[in-house]
Amino acid sequence: MQPDFFEADYGQLTEAIFVVVLLSFVIERVLAVVFEHALYKKYLDGRGLSAPLAVALSFVVCWKFHFDLLAILFKAQAAGGGGTLLTAMLISGGSKGTMALMQYFIQALNLRSAALQIQARKIAPKGGK
Repeated sequence: MQPDFFEADYGQLTEAIFVVVLLSFVIERVLAVVFEHALYKKYLDGRGLSAPLAVALSFVVCWKFHFDLLAILFKAQAAGGGGTLLTAMLISGGSKGTMALMQYFIQALNLRSAALQIQARKIAPKGGK
């Protein structure tokens, strides 16, 4: 295993999580048009199709644009089917879930920044030299 395997590119990861949040909003609104339509409500409502349709649409979008959050996190050379599916499932979970993910990510970045500052103070020479 490479020593920097978990040393993520936080700039790229931040952009990717932002894309996840945006896609989640877009797909949620697009599917709201379908799910709120009278024909869907009359024939398909209550059959448990909403979540599979959301995952399917999210997967098509992620697959088409080679968007794989796990590949970005672990610096993979290309998007994989499993990571693309997990990314699609995250996106299809809706805006509330992805906003929570964004908040957790920001908290993690703040903790990492604080830890690096503490480490830098320990390494810095005493007396300003």
